[in-house]
Amino acid sequence: MPTDDDIDLETKIIGNWKLIQMTGNLLDSDTLGADMEWQETYLLQADETFIKLRDRDGVITEASGTYHFINNSNKPLITVTFDNESEIVGSCTSKSEDIMSLESETIFFKFLEYM
Repeated sequence: MPTDDDIDLETKIIGNWKLIQMTGNLLDSDTLGADMEWQETYLLQADETFIKLRDRDGVITEASGTYHFINNSNKPLITVTFDNESEIVGSCTSKSEDIMSLESETIFFKFLEYM
């Protein structure tokens, strides 16, 4: 059963989330803002659907689907499941699902899974 804190956090994640930094596995591979290869935004909606937009050199790619909030004992997670496979799904192991860790009310990290 969700607690009041869970419900409050679920309400706070609704809205626009913008990609502000990309971090790679190599030393000094971080890129910020306009220096990134593309810009991305997630719009998390109250009905547990989302829209993801990627702007790469002025070409906008859109994907959508559903998300699920999981408040586990370690860190809250957001799983997003895309309606269709898309090139803008960031997972290395799935073309239809991403998992993000909610670090604060304003920051989440995407898990990149390598096989």
